[in-house]
Amino acid sequence: MESMAQWMASNRLKLNPAKTDFLRCATCRRQHQLSCEALMFGGVTIQPSSTVRDLGVILDPELSLGPHINHLVS
Repeated sequence: MESMAQWMASNRLKLNPAKTDFLRCATCRRQHQLSCEALMFGGVTIQPSSTVRDLGVILDPELSLGPHINHLVS
């Protein structure tokens, strides 16, 4: 995350830790092996999310697009 923040700063962009979400992705078989620990970045604790939104697409840990499709048809 620090490397991303440095890259963004070098390109006149700013990463806002308060608006940052993260998602750990894995197959169904590997989901239980993922860590549930939070990340510290910019003095802010960031908890892993069950879904994240990127460019209007809702993603889940399995990248199944199920939550996105459910949102679209509701």
